[in-house]
Amino acid sequence: QRGIPTPDRLERNGPMTTIILQAGSSRVLYDLLPVVSFRGWPAVAQGWLTANHFWDGKITEEEAISGFYLLPCCSPLGGRPDREWRLAFSRSEVQLKKCISFPMAQAFQAAKAVLSRILARPRTGLGLYHLRTLLFWACDRLPAAYLSCPDPETPGRLLLGLLDDLAHCILGKNCPNYFLPQCNMLEHLTDSQALLVARKLAHIRSDPSEHLRAALDQAQQAGQLKKELTASTNGHGSPGHHPANGIISPSEDKLAQRLQQLVTENPGKSISVFLNPDDVTRPHFRIDDKFY
Repeated sequence: QRGIPTPDRLERNGPMTTIILQAGSSRVLYDLLPVVSFRGWPAVAQGWLTANHFWDGKITEEEAISGFYLLPCCSPLGGRPDREWRLAFSRSEVQLKKCISFPMAQAFQAAKAVLSRILARPRTGLGLYHLRTLLFWACDRLPAAYLSCPDPETPGRLLLGLLDDLAHCILGKNCPNYFLPQCNMLEHLTDSQALLVARKLAHIRSDPSEHLRAALDQAQQAGQLKKELTASTNGHGSPGHHPANGIISPSEDKLAQRLQQLVTENPGKSISVFLNPDDVTRPHFRIDDKFY
């Protein structure tokens, strides 16, 4: 209904490409990363399967270990970009998120909001994945009754706990990967980086409610700006909404229609698109574990 999405912005960040697509007044951000997909579970992570976890009894083991990826990323400490790969467990994380209690999910979203500026700066050496890792570790460590306590103050207490866990990891420069505990995801931090982030985190921890209010105000201002922009451009086409040559090939149109149909018919499911480098005109789709 809003037309064929067209690229509005494109950025490279290492092996990842960030693209913003625009259709009408809507803009959607995608992070694209080439991966090698595998079924099963890697031998190096077998120990994770034998430990007790917060998701035990909530989802099956088959759901938790539906597969893994290899990412073309090297170690931050003197890695070989042309030869090294990194294990990623994105499929499992999607399943584990379903088992997070509502108060903890609220605390995590609040932590993301107050830490947004720190997490968005690559030079700090800290990212959203570190916070998500601490979320999983906290769910394993804390009693289920505490995580799901209906007390209105529970999300606030859990938020403070996440901030304290993060501070502990930063000062110790140690954040074990949830699936590979032997892998320290903060070993690359220098003392100066750790102290800088720790100071910023201590400032947030001193009054998290004030920082949360500031984040909410910023989000509301962004929403208001979007409404004003939409109103001012309503009924007036923008050159950025159309392909550069004004022509959409039949194959692009067909792919866009097919993707829209799959998203509409499979709400909440993981959808992947596979392209053969030798014939990009014939894409294959995978919805969860089924190929089309």
